[in-house]
Order: sequence, then C-alpha cells, then structure tokens
Amino acid sequence: MKKILSCLLFAFASHTFAASGEVELVFAISSYTPTKIDADADSYFTVNFKPMIIIDKSNFELIKTNDVMGANCVGWSTTEDKSSHYESHCLVKDVDGDTFLINSQRASAGGTPGVGKQQVKGIKGKFAGMTGSCTFKIKNVQNDGLYVAAFSNCQLQK
Repeated sequence: MKKILSCLLFAFASHTFAASGEVELVFAISSYTPTKIDADADSYFTVNFKPMIIIDKSNFELIKTNDVMGANCVGWSTTEDKSSHYESHCLVKDVDGDTFLINSQRASAGGTPGVGKQQVKGIKGKFAGMTGSCTFKIKNVQNDGLYVAAFSNCQLQK
C-alpha cells in the first residue's frame, strides 16, 4: 500500500500544471503605408507594418509587465456591398527571439477605428505551445501620417 501511495504522490508532484494568465498589450504603429484600390463602391486594402508591442500589464509567467517586443505584420481589408472586414497576421518576437503569432479580425475597414478578436499561437522557444484569445480596440490619429494603436486584453495559457 505504501508503494502505491508513494507512486501516486510522486506522479502527482511531478505533473506540470498549465500556466495561464491575463496580458494587456499595446501595438504602437507609426509607419503605416497602405495600398488601397477603389472599384466603384467597393475597396480593397493591403498593408505591411512593423509595430512595437508594449506589455502594459501581465500576470502570465512567460510575458512580463513592461516587456517590449517587435512584430512583423501583414494586413488586408475589403469593403464590399458596404460591409467591411479587416484581418492581419503578426509574427511577434521578444528580445530572445522567441516567437508567437497573433491573428486579428474585425468588422471594420483597415485604417479606421474598430474592435475585434485575436487568436494567439506560440511558435518558437518559450512560447511554443502557448495559446490564447484577445479582444482589442483600434484607435488612430491622422497627423503628418497615420498613427495607429491597438489595445489588447488577452487570456493566455501554456
């Protein structure tokens, strides 16, 4: 009986529990040059951009408050029959080169404010196996260029 209890205790103690937590992050985009094609009442929009990502708050062990990361993104938008859809894919790297993917979708045109959903998938290094989802809000300002900030609230796990 002692052997069985010892084996069960060892198995329980050696089991790794999944880490999870909440992360608030800001995408800061200052260089934003879209290609837009208008066709009658419809429009089509593509953009490549490289935002800086600032971690505003985090209780997730893999991502710390005040971490700064870089991303390489591609986005596209369509407005057809007065209905708009925007989607982007970003490869995000931390200072160590560990990488995750953020896929974003929203029902508004690129270059305009809006809200949407994001899916997170860990790809390389400490982020491999990480998953999660986020809600986000886009704000922009037109000055001597178009500046965009995306504020995301994420639930992540590994």
